[in-house]
Amino acid sequence: MHFVYILECVDGTYYTGWTTDPVKRIQTHNRRKGAKYTRNRIPVKLIYLESYLNKSSALKREYQIKQMSRKDKIHLIHQSEMKGVHKMNFQLKEWRMEDAAILAKQANNPHIAQFLRDAFPYPYTLKDAENYITSCIKMPLQEGLVKAIMINGIPCGSIGLFVQGDVARKSAELGYWLGESYWNQGIMSKAVLKICQEGFEKLDIVRIYAEPFSLNTASQKVLIHNGFQKEGVLKKSIYKQGTYQDSIIYALLKD
Repeated sequence: MHFVYILECVDGTYYTGWTTDPVKRIQTHNRRKGAKYTRNRIPVKLIYLESYLNKSSALKREYQIKQMSRKDKIHLIHQSEMKGVHKMNFQLKEWRMEDAAILAKQANNPHIAQFLRDAFPYPYTLKDAENYITSCIKMPLQEGLVKAIMINGIPCGSIGLFVQGDVARKSAELGYWLGESYWNQGIMSKAVLKICQEGFEKLDIVRIYAEPFSLNTASQKVLIHNGFQKEGVLKKSIYKQGTYQDSIIYALLKD
């Protein structure tokens, strides 16, 4: 698969490029090793993505977009149903072992790991990705649902519901993460909505809850946007990287 993308630079300008691996390419730009134009304009973020079956079609489209005026590019970007992103095909799909390499690239990021439990490792290796996907494939439905968050056929994160035990067996914990290149684009809000709908339909539960770290305000906004109610604060319940944090309980009840 070949991709044409538009990045928004830190100074508000746009950069258009072509790649076979959007995740790796954006990371390269943000390490100042991408295009000369972006080296002094980082961080950059993905705001537009198209996919093509062959290189020649992608290069032709890249040239067309580069010839557009800024006004025309803005119009192109704003045509999407997803805020700021055009032609972004969102899906939740089952994890496959062939996703392991891209999963490892996406997950190997300290900015992601800092807001997750220590079971999510950093550095995140290919072996970690393979072990994770194996566990997802083997998970029986009565224990929960775990899905890959797919954008234009690329796994860019993971989301899951994990059914609890004993007297909490009618509750499921919600957990998720998303590759940094896809932050602030409305993707996780859509993923949470979809997994919760599927969870209430397929799992024997009446309550879905999450416990984001108190400093992870972005995650809290996603939950509130999807109708989760704040139930309480667990003081100093988290010890991560030598620092104590509170966790905040949010929950959504089945109608």
